[in-house]
Amino acid sequence: MFVIQDYYPDGALRLLAKSKTDAVNFEQNAHGFYTEFFRNGKKKLARQYNNGQLVNSDSTFYVNGALLNLIDNNKDGIYLKACFDSLGKVLAENGNGTWISRNEYDEQELLTGPVVNGKGDGVWSQKYAGNTVNPKIEYKNGLMLPGQNYKPVTQVFSPVDVQPGFGKNDSDFNMYLARTVRYPKYARENNITGRVIVTFIVEKDGSLSDLKVLQSPHESLSEEALRVMKLSPRWHPGIQRGRPVRVQFSVPVAFALATSE
Repeated sequence: MFVIQDYYPDGALRLLAKSKTDAVNFEQNAHGFYTEFFRNGKKKLARQYNNGQLVNSDSTFYVNGALLNLIDNNKDGIYLKACFDSLGKVLAENGNGTWISRNEYDEQELLTGPVVNGKGDGVWSQKYAGNTVNPKIEYKNGLMLPGQNYKPVTQVFSPVDVQPGFGKNDSDFNMYLARTVRYPKYARENNITGRVIVTFIVEKDGSLSDLKVLQSPHESLSEEALRVMKLSPRWHPGIQRGRPVRVQFSVPVAFALATSE
């Protein structure tokens, strides 16, 4: 068994768990108690794994230490058991009432709505820092109905605890560019040089999406830079709080011509 520990940038303990692997995505082999903490040292989340499977009850907490909700994990999935406000008032009990769910990556984003028999059922509101941003997310027996458009507010991250990367180091990316870039004929004949800044999202699986040019000396160089980046092998994804996340990233692709005397 490996002891898994993760820390906030200031050194405060963020996560403590055990797993049969020391990989970043250790949850699939987690075994035993798993605890996350707020920066102030109070518990944020407590759960238990058995060979990578969630068992017993998840307990989540407010930053003041008060219990937020209890979720039972069983062979039929999850059961939303009980929920409380930050002062301890009961909002839901025995699977019925009003539920508050917190975005695991952003403590300021909440989903709140009715639960019936342990499942989300009805119209839920998405809130961020107290403001409703999408009031019509409808569930039926725990399933989001077709046509809903829920997206976490902080869906794309930048910066993150561990930045995305290509290969083992910057040299690997430079070698990839050197092998793949083909200097456009028009730009070469007209002595057009400079840097193209390409921005994109590194997905959780390391693939690249939403590629765009932010800056370029000429359209022909833009097209070549985009072509090369679209052919790129998968990157190492960015890591936030121990988990892969989508990260906004930018790179320069330099175009230079050899000079002769």
